[in-house]
Amino acid sequence: MAFESVRFFRFRNLREQTVVLEAPTVFLIGANAQGKTNFLESIYLLCYGSSFRTFRTVRMIQRGFEESLVEGVFTDAEGSRRSVSVKLTAAKSNELRLDGSELAHRQELVGTNPCVVFSHGDMELVGGTPHRKRWFFNQTISLVDRDYMQTLRTYRKVLRSRNGALRAGMDRLLDVYDLQMAEMGWNLQQKRSALVEDFNVTFRPLFRKLLAGSEPDVTISYKPAWKHAGSCSDCRAMLAKRRERDCERGSTGSGPHRDGFSYVSGGRDFSLEASTGQVRLLSLALKAAQAAFFHSKTGRAPLLLLDDVLLELDGRKRSAFFGCLPACDQAFFTFLPEERFLQYATENTRFYSVENGVVSPWKKPVTS
Repeated sequence: MAFESVRFFRFRNLREQTVVLEAPTVFLIGANAQGKTNFLESIYLLCYGSSFRTFRTVRMIQRGFEESLVEGVFTDAEGSRRSVSVKLTAAKSNELRLDGSELAHRQELVGTNPCVVFSHGDMELVGGTPHRKRWFFNQTISLVDRDYMQTLRTYRKVLRSRNGALRAGMDRLLDVYDLQMAEMGWNLQQKRSALVEDFNVTFRPLFRKLLAGSEPDVTISYKPAWKHAGSCSDCRAMLAKRRERDCERGSTGSGPHRDGFSYVSGGRDFSLEASTGQVRLLSLALKAAQAAFFHSKTGRAPLLLLDDVLLELDGRKRSAFFGCLPACDQAFFTFLPEERFLQYATENTRFYSVENGVVSPWKKPVTS
């Protein structure tokens, strides 16, 4: 599962070009705001049909245009050469194609070329909103359970319908929506609970290794909104119990869309006391564990996209981080020109310079 090439057309600030990527490790070198992160975003887009930076398609299209296109050629797990493309249009949904055939939904693309991205925004996975934390664990489950995403999509659809009925005073529909929400919500809750228990087995030792024993032990804790539910019937009963309050508010106040995740050390929420450095390391450990978890469950190695994640780490932490990176089929790193990136390269690393949206082979400066 490695990309041989990628082509951009009116994507972000990247110039129209085709970049050859036939290497297990690719280094993108350039100053800030030149297009390095945009390059990583294009790879992520080809893997998931969405961005890790924005939900608004128009932001990925170059100014003054209505459409954009990113195309890639990759080798799959069986060694077959395949193609994938994402056409972005400001006025309608993205068009995804795999081997030339249009996909009805991006769910069909997930799992074809899974990747894990490391970026500065990952700190929100620790100290950010409950929504952001749920997003991460939803993605982690989806990587190993294709049915989970469909269940989650259907749950959200029923949730919107139930909220609409609450606001419109259509009480006669609530019994039906409650049954549907309870069935799917109980399924989601069971899978999230199992995921956290299993994920901790990968995450905890990896985090300790990254910290080199210098920090307290941390465990991920799952806090379901239907905390005391032992069955689907219990979930339905909880919805019925809160119905009057939901009708007053015009929205559903309980269910998996309200679930929480926290990071506990010594019985306390670690994220509330952690320093900025500790939050950064915990977020790196989460992403590394996600990649390792996927590999352990599927036997497949994902792609890794690492966006300036080494900048804030000292030498010891950098070495520890590289020692924690899981197996991958291909890895993309971004670096500033002044960084000592050559020490992380191998004989199979391909180097590219990124300047004003142009991606070109990097040439080592001549020193006197």
